[in-house]
Amino acid sequence: MHSEPLSGDLAWYAIHTRPNQESRATENLRAWMVETFSPKIKVRRSNQPKRTPNAVSHLYPSYIFARFNAANLFHKIQFTRGVNRVVSFGAVPTPVDDRIIDIIK
Repeated sequence: MHSEPLSGDLAWYAIHTRPNQESRATENLRAWMVETFSPKIKVRRSNQPKRTPNAVSHLYPSYIFARFNAANLFHKIQFTRGVNRVVSFGAVPTPVDDRIIDIIK
């Protein structure tokens, strides 16, 4: 991750969502035609009935990733329903390197 003034290029950003609203934020961002990535993982629940021992949950609870042009969409993203904030350093959104997203995928 690195910090720089708002870039006009497409870049991935970490989005901090409101509690349990990762799916809502993802759907609302997709409505703005923003590419999103919300990694999920299967978790085994030992205290659940045998018919549903596995569940799918978010790999990073309350966080998703979105790829957008910060110079044009930062303000719109900040005020999208389900979004708490774009992860930033100071007042500048911090891009996530494409290689990190590729590794997570």
